Amino acid sequence: MLLTLIDSACGCACHTTLPAGVGYTSIETKANFSRPLFPDSGRIRCVGRVVTAGRTIVTADAVATDARGRVVGHGTSTLLVFPPKAAA
Repeated sequence: MLLTLIDSACGCACHTTLPAGVGYTSIETKANFSRPLFPDSGRIRCVGRVVTAGRTIVTADAVATDARGRVVGHGTSTLLVFPPKAAA
């Protein structure tokens, strides 16, 4: 679950750099799990940011924290940017 959250936060960060109609997909995501999650961990917050934004490749990182502000995981994603499909 935490890997998916980190990948999603990185993807959302990437999306903020793209013009309308331009898509992206994850190529690779890596995560480090720092602390276990328990039912009483509370709400998990994950913040992503773009590290580099090229024409075709974007790299981003994300940090996930629990309700007490402790880091529970962090990771990076490499994303492929692709142009919109031409109208037929």
